Formats: sequence, structure tokens, C-alpha cells
Amino acid sequence: MSGFPQAKVAKLSNGQRHSSPYLSDFVGGKVFTVCPKCGLQRRYDAATLLERAGDHCLPDLLKRIAMAEGCPRVGDKDDGCTLHYDIERMHQQPLAQSRNGA
Repeated sequence: MSGFPQAKVAKLSNGQRHSSPYLSDFVGGKVFTVCPKCGLQRRYDAATLLERAGDHCLPDLLKRIAMAEGCPRVGDKDDGCTLHYDIERMHQQPLAQSRNGA
């Protein structure tokens, strides 16, 4: 299977539905991040990152990665961190079977 896994859907306490890919959806592949402000570029093995950081949805994981890398802009409202996933590189790799069976 290549590309992004089908997002899991969770029901929030307010009844709304929320979905995002989780780190566990990328086990067997790599997670690529890049920050245009500071030039940080990293490639993480998804299985190793899962062991160290736990299973988080990808939007929440970015802040954890930025903090672990020592980004001084995390939480700065005027000059915030711009770390994001290199979607193109992540999309090009084969992925393990998603845990939701997709």
C-alpha cells in the first residue's frame, strides 16, 4: 500500500467527528519533517518514533518533535515554529497496513 492511510475517525466530547492519520499508520516507513524558518530537516523511522513518543495524531506530533529538537519558536505567537511534514516524500513511500484495516 502506498500513499496515506485512511484516517481514523474519533468522536469528540462535543459530538463532532475528528479524523487525522496517526503515527502508527506509518510504521514501516519514515516520517519526514522540514522547517523553512530554521532549515531543520529530519527523517525519523516511524516505529522508533512511536516507541519514544507514543502514538499521536500527526498534527499533535509536530509540536512534540519541534520541542524535542529544541525549537525556541514553539508556542511563540509572534514568530511561531513552522515545522511541517514533507508530504511529498511521505506520500511516495510504501506503508504498513493501517491499524484500522484500510
